[in-house]
Amino acid sequence: MNLLMISVNRSFLNFLKGYPEKINVYVLEEDEIVEANPEKYSNSMITELRTGNYQQNIQFIDVLNDWYKTVKFDAVVPGSEYSVHAAHLFAKSIGLKTSGTKAIDGFTNKLNLRRLCSNLNILQPKFSQINTLNDLCTFFTGTPIVLKPANRQASMGVIFINKEEDLHSAWVESKNSIEDNKVVVHSRELQWEYIAEEFIDGIEVSVESIVKDNNSVFHNVTLKKTIHNSNSKYFAETGHIVPADIPFSQYSQLIKSKNELIKNLDVGFGLLHSEWKINESGAYLIECAGRAPGDMIPELIYESYKFNIYEAYLKSLLNKEIENPGKNTYISSINYFELKKGRLIEIRGKSYLANHPSVVSYNFNVKEGDEIKEITNSWNRLGYFLVKAKTHEELKQIVQDINKNVEFMIV
Repeated sequence: MNLLMISVNRSFLNFLKGYPEKINVYVLEEDEIVEANPEKYSNSMITELRTGNYQQNIQFIDVLNDWYKTVKFDAVVPGSEYSVHAAHLFAKSIGLKTSGTKAIDGFTNKLNLRRLCSNLNILQPKFSQINTLNDLCTFFTGTPIVLKPANRQASMGVIFINKEEDLHSAWVESKNSIEDNKVVVHSRELQWEYIAEEFIDGIEVSVESIVKDNNSVFHNVTLKKTIHNSNSKYFAETGHIVPADIPFSQYSQLIKSKNELIKNLDVGFGLLHSEWKINESGAYLIECAGRAPGDMIPELIYESYKFNIYEAYLKSLLNKEIENPGKNTYISSINYFELKKGRLIEIRGKSYLANHPSVVSYNFNVKEGDEIKEITNSWNRLGYFLVKAKTHEELKQIVQDINKNVEFMIV
């Protein structure tokens, strides 16, 4: 099997090592990103790497058409948010399975998604396109709102506003948010759009869905925690639990709304990661991505269900049978470290973390001597630990014990 991946996804590659048949992975990436991160492309799963411009650019089409003369791709997948549209466009051009154009237009732009869902039986926040500070001031009526880019990822530029005097600074900050070009974004000028929405309070969850021939064949509901829960104005995600411990009535409403989205946006084939807020009024759609989820949610799904969601994704695109794993056997969670600002002088308890029987994996993105800054988006989080347990209560206790025993000494 020949798989084309536009923008590398290392989690995806690691899971493909267990794919039941031989798989050749061909990766297309922006030249500047490859040059800045050469270690990302040394993965043994990558058969060949080529470069081309796909971020708000169609130069990549010529590169891939030339490649396709010698390599007949069987499936095309996006490795990141910024390659979703490119993967769809090329897959469609060579007659491979992909999500529908309407769905992709919605999943790559939050404004489009809001408009496409406005006549569906799905709850959404009130919203408005924002082009200027005056637009933002007009939308704000005194109740909390959220300002966000409509076509970016990783909580970049997403800001909570509940005071009129904060409108100007929020607009300037959102407009000037800069992603680390060494990670995901080319330095050429890209065009960002903006949207403001009423803030919906409630439980935050995501729904991961495998879709084949416009029918869902697997759903998972993940409980989410964000830095905003700690009274921050930002929304970087700081933890996920798979599966979410929510009442069956809420679960049923989520799945009903997700299936409504799938049917009416003509999703077709693929993997969806949608985010929702649940309160007494129901389940509100916040956003939906037409790609694999980040934050190691596929790893959590595997630990909880022993279900390889990447393999199921490929089977969808290849129009092969997908076996639903049924009920989960474990509860798993990823937890990102939340530190106060200052200089880190010591990390205590590393051995506790390394030797804990419930810890699946962990990583520190900081070291002694580093300056700890405020977390504003998913790119500047400080490390994580991933654990699993038999029950939600047991999992909660494990997480509490780890947070108590792993200490960051900051001055």
